[in-house]
Amino acid sequence: MNTAELRDAYVAERPRFIRLAKAVERSLGSALRAAGFTQVAVTSRAKDVQSFVRKALLKHYADPLNDIQDKAGVRAIIPYRQYESEFETLVQNRFTILDRIDKRAELSEDQFGYMGLHLVVAQKTGSNAGLPCEVQIRTRAEDAWASMSHAMLYKRPDILGNAERRQIFRLSALAELFDKEGDGAWTAFHEAPGYMAAVAADVLERGFFRFTGRLRVDALTSEVLKTVLLPGYTIEELSSISTLMEQYLSENQAKIQDVFRRYRNDDRHTFLQRPEALMIFEQLDRDPFDLERRWRTRYPSVDLRVMGDVWGVPVAVESA
Repeated sequence: MNTAELRDAYVAERPRFIRLAKAVERSLGSALRAAGFTQVAVTSRAKDVQSFVRKALLKHYADPLNDIQDKAGVRAIIPYRQYESEFETLVQNRFTILDRIDKRAELSEDQFGYMGLHLVVAQKTGSNAGLPCEVQIRTRAEDAWASMSHAMLYKRPDILGNAERRQIFRLSALAELFDKEGDGAWTAFHEAPGYMAAVAADVLERGFFRFTGRLRVDALTSEVLKTVLLPGYTIEELSSISTLMEQYLSENQAKIQDVFRRYRNDDRHTFLQRPEALMIFEQLDRDPFDLERRWRTRYPSVDLRVMGDVWGVPVAVESA
């Protein structure tokens, strides 16, 4: 097949890969929302015609239409390296894994360069089942370096000399250092006093995003958690607050979905439109009297009574 024939063949097939890339992006987006991932950005593309032909010529594939695995591609940008394992598991649960390429493993100890993780996946069912799509997983730092280096090294490899190329590769060491320090800071954060409030805020944010598609954790969320809600749990319960809340959200999923659907555009109920509503519901079911006692020391009791009415658990308001 000559170059013109190869180009025409890919032009004819490309719409299928556009649909595949979009389908994988939508599927991953749905899985991310279901898992409560709030900090992962997913985009997709089908390889453009010129890029496909150029890669086929540079790599000397025997059968480029079948051998090139990234005709459909999805990119997932994660905040820190620590997210990688959990996100990879999510992909594995959603798709058939055809290949796994860890770019870090391809670098020797004295080399710098791109360090992302690539998974070649296929949908398990449907018209595109078995058709390969590459999922690139990068941290934000890796993506910043890759975007810059792609423009300078990949698209125009003949312009820069060795010294300039080395300069660009040295920047990848900064990306690696950024991720390492970021992971260290994240670990320290998880070991800091008050960490349980952060854990609770995270699980509530994930749950709220899952049910509403919105993000709204802020200083008020932290204040309500620390002063009113978290004191309602024992030390043992606090140590497993993520599991406790996830189980509650799962068991009450239909009811929670119905509440947020009915009150989605009703801004009269301040606390209903916030992530802490989920823990308020849990404590209303657990012990509304104890919750009201703690609540009225910080916030108007009428706000809790409104939440009780919405949730179907009457709250007897007492004077402070």
